[in-house]
Amino acid sequence: MPVNGQMTTNNVCVYVVDPSDPTNMWPECAEALGPHLSEWLPPGPTGPAGPTGATGPTGATGAQGPKGDKGDTGPQGAAGATGSQGPQGQQGIQGATGAQGAAGATGAQGATGPAGVPGNLVKLSGDVTNNNASANTIADVTGLSFAVTSGRLYYFKFVIPYTSAATTTGSRWSINGPSSPTLLNYTSTYCLTATSQTVNYASAYDTPAASNASSLAAGNIAIVEGIIKPSGNGTVIARFASEVSASAIVAKVGAICMWQDIT
Repeated sequence: MPVNGQMTTNNVCVYVVDPSDPTNMWPECAEALGPHLSEWLPPGPTGPAGPTGATGPTGATGAQGPKGDKGDTGPQGAAGATGSQGPQGQQGIQGATGAQGAAGATGAQGATGPAGVPGNLVKLSGDVTNNNASANTIADVTGLSFAVTSGRLYYFKFVIPYTSAATTTGSRWSINGPSSPTLLNYTSTYCLTATSQTVNYASAYDTPAASNASSLAAGNIAIVEGIIKPSGNGTVIARFASEVSASAIVAKVGAICMWQDIT
């Protein structure tokens, strides 16, 4: 049982207390005795923790530490995706023309082309005169001719310089050949004066039938030109006549006949 007693010595109360209830004392002495109870009594159980006090103010920033050593280089990252193509830039200024290069080697000669249509020429080697006693008698210009084959087509041209015994003696110029040609078309021209000429278009041999009425004393030219397709083999030959009996018309050396097969 608790035993309570007191005494005062220098205002100190002395108690005998129940250890299970040390507060069971006079209140008047509790204030004076309380600080010494822990010296006399075993400690009681720990009380609950009090509430956390407010956070104190942040301290000042410390000084910066020394710079650390450089770390190892990390591995290279994967290549990124290719970006889209940018717009085309402006064309630059044209550069100066370069020096001309050396000439290349000559190429091989090409193949020979097909043969052309052969041309032929016959030249009169001596003068041929017609001074027949009968006026307007037609005769061959001997030596001014070419051979033809039936059914072939030929182009021909006779160019004949000639003289006349007098300016009042006319002439006529034509051709002869194999009879009844399939085709015969030609023209003949020869002098009248220094500024005029006779012109004929014909489709039969020995045309025209009559001579013209004049010539130059010198400088005359007769031209007979055309196309013939003979119906038989033979010779095409130039022919001429004098308008006046026994008045000479002379086909001069150098007259030519040009012809070719154009079939």
